[in-house]
Amino acid sequence: PHSAKKAELLGIEYTVGVKLMQGARVSILNDDPAANQREGQQKAVEVFKTVLKRDPYGAYADDALLGLGACYTTLDETDKAIKAYRRLKGDFPNRSLIDRARVGETYARARAGRASAAEVNRLRDQARAQRTTNQPGARVNADAQAFSDSVNELEELEAKKMWQQAEFYQRRGTNESV
Repeated sequence: PHSAKKAELLGIEYTVGVKLMQGARVSILNDDPAANQREGQQKAVEVFKTVLKRDPYGAYADDALLGLGACYTTLDETDKAIKAYRRLKGDFPNRSLIDRARVGETYARARAGRASAAEVNRLRDQARAQRTTNQPGARVNADAQAFSDSVNELEELEAKKMWQQAEFYQRRGTNESV
């Protein structure tokens, strides 16, 4: 049995984690934006872990796992990010964040150089199909837009990787394709 107060506190805690993840300053004494961002991501990880520890299958658990994956990706902790996304997909297969977990996992793998162009293309096609079949509703449309934005970011990352490979081969003086 979950009390309303516990749910409210978990909601507040989750919101703090999101704010930290989005760049809220952790320390007023540190003026280095990069250090503040990293510290904010680390603090957000702690908050999301606390939410999961207090209610591992509650209303905020899937959101906390998605946040964990995003923070770990930003912190370049790819294996932990993938583990969080896979846990979300395994523990909450019927929740609305599954598509974002798939994109997050592929994005983390792409940042680490472990995702294929086929995976990126499959997610892009899925995002396009989702846009055309969306039902009216604020939450659904917001999730679809976030999914679409994530896929676009993933495509840009893949294009950047291909461009870097082309430049590498050009510097080498070979005509190998990407």
